[in-house]
Amino acid sequence: MTAPLKANGHGVMKFLPASKLPFLLITILAMLSTFVSHGEAAGLGSLKVVNRMGREANPSASPGTMMSELVRQHNARVRSRTSGSAGGVTAQLPATMSTGVVVGNHVVQVKLGSRKTELSLVLDTGSDVTWTQCQPCGQDSTNCYSQRETIFDPSTSESYQDVPCNSSSCTNDVFEATGAGPQCLKSTKNPVAGKSTCTYGTAYASPDTYSSGNLGMDNLTLTAGAGAIRGFIFGCGQVNGFSGRDEAGMMGLGRSRLSIVSQTAKTFGKRFSYCLPTERGTGGHLTFGSPLPAAAKVTPFAVTARNGYFIDVLDISVNGQALNIGPQVFNASGTIIDSGASFSMLPPAAFGALNDSFVRHLSKYPRAKGDGKSFNTCFNFTGFPDYQSIIPKISYTFAGPGKDPSVVHLNPSVAMVAINLKDPLSQVCLAFGANRQKTDVGVFGNWQQQSLEVFYDVAGGKLGFIEAKCT
Repeated sequence: MTAPLKANGHGVMKFLPASKLPFLLITILAMLSTFVSHGEAAGLGSLKVVNRMGREANPSASPGTMMSELVRQHNARVRSRTSGSAGGVTAQLPATMSTGVVVGNHVVQVKLGSRKTELSLVLDTGSDVTWTQCQPCGQDSTNCYSQRETIFDPSTSESYQDVPCNSSSCTNDVFEATGAGPQCLKSTKNPVAGKSTCTYGTAYASPDTYSSGNLGMDNLTLTAGAGAIRGFIFGCGQVNGFSGRDEAGMMGLGRSRLSIVSQTAKTFGKRFSYCLPTERGTGGHLTFGSPLPAAAKVTPFAVTARNGYFIDVLDISVNGQALNIGPQVFNASGTIIDSGASFSMLPPAAFGALNDSFVRHLSKYPRAKGDGKSFNTCFNFTGFPDYQSIIPKISYTFAGPGKDPSVVHLNPSVAMVAINLKDPLSQVCLAFGANRQKTDVGVFGNWQQQSLEVFYDVAGGKLGFIEAKCT
């Protein structure tokens, strides 16, 4: 057999002995394997996360204006949950309520299609479908909202395909991800007689937030200079609403087969982590393929959950003293960790115990009037500019991986929130809410998660926390 050539260091090619060919092939394969795995983990896997309420995303916006928007979103969410409204979803849409109960404030940038159209997507661990607005919906202002980037046009992407109705992604996965059965329509890109494409619909409890359209496949690029996720299945939205937002869509980080977590399982092993930055922070990230650190506080996912990341809360402590709420209070509804929800929501009995403890610990400080909606345990810290140093420390006790529970300590900065735009110190409120009914699902929201780095080992069925504030 003919042996390959190699350079001798002076530009002259020499024959490599045939006996060394197997060794050379093994070496090359090992080098390629190392290069590919490193590129996927370090390049493709990590994205910058920006807080849309923060200075990085809105350099000219005042902190008061941004906080007012956050409070408005939370109050709208509470109204939607108690009224059972699904926002602006019309009857003809094959849509159902997503597990996500509000649209989040943490955003990543991705690129879609052969032309690598730049899109901003909101992170949502409470839903499964990744979707973006698609042309031709922009030709009718009633079907599309105004977004910051160019609306994705599938007809200009050489790599785009409609997902056919007879595929398993349509017949099985759409229902699993949205709870609603798909419908079939004529293909939008190649309207050939007899060919049909799958549709999807998803809605959120936030007012006027929904998306419905064709299920499509295209190449998704997560980071510059890295390879694309080929054949990524996503919602190509034709009828969309986003509750006054201007992002291009949502990134579904749930656990169904249509989620980005499941679609990238061969590359990243169904593992991801994030740091959600504060409104002043710049160090946020979303990283796929993150191993669970040995130092993490670990809790298993509730085994009964089909979609969403449910975790078992056993108790809450204030300044190291357990409130003795009892796991049965939390088990009546379950608790979901959700990057798309703002402030944490507790069962009525749990909120009452936390509220009473906070009032006792801060009894030396004057009370302030609440907003009459969601924030009613408030204090006036005028004259106490370093008030965060006296805020009681909250800890969650979660079920552990073994007999012992896992105790996660929150940073005091996420226990309260200033809601007065003109005089922030005059109205600082407990940043937790009470569910209306004891059977309403509890939420561990993104405001409280801002003090933690969170690791999702979906394949291993567990969640990990590192108690380091993400800036």
